[in-house]
Amino acid sequence: MHAMKKILFVLFGFCLSHAAFAMQSVDPYQVTVPASGQLSQDQQAAFKLLIERLTGNDKALSNQAIADAQSHAGDYLQQYSYQNSQTHQQLQATFNRSQIETLLTQSGVAFWAQDRPIILVWFASEQQNQRHIEADGSASAVALQKQAKDLALPMIFPIMDLDDSMAVSVSDIWGEFNQPIIKASRRYGADIALTVKSYSDNGSMHLNWQILDVHQGQLINSGELSGDLSTDSESNLTHQMLEQIASQLASRYAVVRSVKSDSHVILSFAHIDNFTQYQHLYRFLMSQPSVDAANLQQVKADDYQFEVHLVGPWKSLQSALELDDHYTSVVGVPYHYDVQ
Repeated sequence: MHAMKKILFVLFGFCLSHAAFAMQSVDPYQVTVPASGQLSQDQQAAFKLLIERLTGNDKALSNQAIADAQSHAGDYLQQYSYQNSQTHQQLQATFNRSQIETLLTQSGVAFWAQDRPIILVWFASEQQNQRHIEADGSASAVALQKQAKDLALPMIFPIMDLDDSMAVSVSDIWGEFNQPIIKASRRYGADIALTVKSYSDNGSMHLNWQILDVHQGQLINSGELSGDLSTDSESNLTHQMLEQIASQLASRYAVVRSVKSDSHVILSFAHIDNFTQYQHLYRFLMSQPSVDAANLQQVKADDYQFEVHLVGPWKSLQSALELDDHYTSVVGVPYHYDVQ
């Protein structure tokens, strides 16, 4: 029995250290909103949430073409249905991705891909002068993940086992000592680490947060993504925080697609050993907002060469490749990648 427990512990540690956490594909086009009893109103609410997911905020709704589309949200739906939850009725809607992307492209609005960097959250909470770090599965973690899901933000929490507890202390988060946090985040393969401090003062709740670039080992945009909010409701507070984080991350990753472009780039990918890897690569390329088409040009042994037609900046596609653990750039050889 002891031997079996040891084997399971080793296997768990192996899976954790090798999991491809850095990117996760989300489906922002499937939206659930509370039902009001009026179909048109519910569809417009779903459309609003969809635009927030894709662009990072609701500012795009001030664009006349998008505002007009919202008033006819049903024209952009593939399907919808009403479902009963434990407390209320909900509208579940699936929007037509091609129609929505065409609308955003023609409107000149930036939006980001379905493959998004996972956010690893180090959440320190102070209650009755006692501070602790929220672990995966805690009530606060589950509640925040549910709110993040509404905004299509993939979010995970540390398991806070012995390794995590020795690597990161509450004092590190509270004192904004970011280097131990960045180092510990690499265990999870995270690209983005979010540190949060939650506390109350004079009857009000407060959140302070920072978004860290794990690869560069520093605060993103020289501290532009840190902030402080006060409100009477914890759920309102965290919702406001997530809205700001979504907006800031979208400004980092979202792309304005050109209606037409002659720009293209030749990319080479080595070590593609089977059709599944090829299929995953092709789907990855075609899922990027900056990519219009990806055509296989030639194959030499396990090296595949693609001509990729761009409708957005090459930098956007390059960043997406760097974020995905399946692809590693070949040092000193531009536009060449090894497939893991």
